[in-house]
Amino acid sequence: MDSLKINKKVACIILAAGAGRRFGMPKWQAEYGGKTFLELIIEKVNNAGIYDIACVIRKDSVPNIKKIKYTVNPTPELGMFSSLFYGINVFPDKLGYVIIPVDHPFFEYETLIKLCSSFKNQGFCNIARPVYKSRPGHPIVIPGTLAKHIPIGDYDGGLKKFIEDADVPLKNVNVYDRGILMNINTVNDISV
Repeated sequence: MDSLKINKKVACIILAAGAGRRFGMPKWQAEYGGKTFLELIIEKVNNAGIYDIACVIRKDSVPNIKKIKYTVNPTPELGMFSSLFYGINVFPDKLGYVIIPVDHPFFEYETLIKLCSSFKNQGFCNIARPVYKSRPGHPIVIPGTLAKHIPIGDYDGGLKKFIEDADVPLKNVNVYDRGILMNINTVNDISV
């Protein structure tokens, strides 16, 4: 499998516009192993052969990490879903989008390769979602055809409900990666 050819057809959208109130700082700034969560994610995405990366941020919290593009969500208080529109429009013509909330930095890059391969094998028209021990997690891959219908602002029920309401096949991809389930809400959640 030539993952590089597959992954040129997808872009990565990192959702990092949250204020991190419970965390005490924007979560992209949190560190593990000497790297910020944002740096950890970028490294894994690049290791999977994906180099078109957009990070959706708040206007008062701008990272200084090169190699990626940034876009501001002017209404981050509406939640994570409201950031999708802005991130996808950085790379509007991709066949698919890897969606990664910044508070899910502990997945393995091999998971991304497996998700992108499944996405390609399904004709670039399905949602590829990782599953570890029967539990779905992040990141996910959504097709460009679905991404084009993401509204600006909020969607009642967020991304999960938007996906449920869409008429797009969902392919669960079994992975041996418990990191897909690790949602970091507080500093105490950081224990790998």
